[in-house]
Amino acid sequence: MPKDLSGFRKDEIRQGYLGLKGARIRSYNDERFERTLKKKVNPSDFSTSTEETTPLSEREFETLWNSFIRKISKTRYYFPLQDGKTAELDLFHGPLEGISFVEVEFGSKAEAERFVPPEWFGLDVTQEEWTINYELAGRSKEEIKKLISDLIRGRK
Repeated sequence: MPKDLSGFRKDEIRQGYLGLKGARIRSYNDERFERTLKKKVNPSDFSTSTEETTPLSEREFETLWNSFIRKISKTRYYFPLQDGKTAELDLFHGPLEGISFVEVEFGSKAEAERFVPPEWFGLDVTQEEWTINYELAGRSKEEIKKLISDLIRGRK
């Protein structure tokens, strides 16, 4: 991971989840608020999804936030990559402090397959269901570290 993150654009994000895996609320820097329904395009492929997003007022967000049990907070850094792509690096806070994931969005499966990630990206966990933020919100840092360790052992 890059050592100095100070020169990159970032957002402080809070997300909350109800019972549906794809239903969330999100705050960006406590300035922009939204509700999103995320749906997988193919149930067996975690790399493709669609999103329907609706703006929320701060009051609506805070009312919902206070009723949610599954929550995460993270800092998201934006890194410019080749071909105009952007890497989004999420550094989690609270119970998940020390966990990080990076994501890049693509316009097609072929584009994703051609992508050569920078070395600092590390292990590809795209198809691991437990990396979905809804799943992360219900786990501890120790559980996530164990899942990563098990995945590494399984790939050797």
